[in-house]
Amino acid sequence: MSCYTGDAAGERGQQHKNSDSTTTEQQATSNNGQPFIISKQQSQFPPVNANDVDGVHDGDIVRDGGDIACEWRCYLRAAACFEQGREVEQDLQEAQRLYRLYHHALAALAALAALATRRQGPRDNDAAAAAAAEEQFHLGECYEFGRGVDKDEKEAARRYRLSSEQGNADGQWRLGMCYCYGRGVGKKDFNEAVRMFRLSAEQGNARGQCCLGVCYRNGEGVEKDMNEAVRQFRLSADQGNEQGQCNLGVCYEDGTGVGEKDFNEAVRQFRLSADQGDEQAQCELGLL
Repeated sequence: MSCYTGDAAGERGQQHKNSDSTTTEQQATSNNGQPFIISKQQSQFPPVNANDVDGVHDGDIVRDGGDIACEWRCYLRAAACFEQGREVEQDLQEAQRLYRLYHHALAALAALAALATRRQGPRDNDAAAAAAAEEQFHLGECYEFGRGVDKDEKEAARRYRLSSEQGNADGQWRLGMCYCYGRGVGKKDFNEAVRMFRLSAEQGNARGQCCLGVCYRNGEGVEKDMNEAVRQFRLSADQGNEQGQCNLGVCYEDGTGVGEKDFNEAVRQFRLSADQGDEQAQCELGLL
């Protein structure tokens, strides 16, 4: 059974089905964008979170300039809003311009963080390294989804690897996605995907936990283990991850890995997920 993941390039999802009717992959394009299709036989990987894009906020200020050390996230928020047409009139050209500013700010921050890591004392190195790891992760997103630069899956994977090697849980999770689909890493490698997901999950990353649960459910890169799959889904769901909640709801609906069917708990999990906009959870609620 295949892995499922999302490509967060903007704020809307598009479904792509290949010739294998059991494989559905969707481009999830916002933190509350369209979820992935799952069925009673399938589980879903969570989408990329677009840094909690929730409005323009101070993005307009940033458009006129600002301190890259503290305002780079606002470039992303503003770009996403122009791309979506949220709170402003949709303007794809302006969105791309802001994504370019976002990319340049990240690149500058990554360089500054690397310099700080070399110059500062041991105590400050940890903070500088953590900042650099986060910025490498976001630079990876820029290259993977064409935010201000041409799409480049190999460069995206390289950035995710740099982030992952510095212990960033999001970088580990996203690098696992690259191995799951063979994007920018040569070919699919579920064993390496599981290793990355596990590193991320062990740090409490809800998306890493959900993805690790999917691997245990599908038996990809690891021996199939529904009990462990449910445990990972529950860890993810308890943190409010909508895909973890939906996957856990499917387990309760089917009675897999949870002892016996429990429609009340399935409905509860589906409702928690649906309230966050997960379409599959909404569909499941309509069928129950």
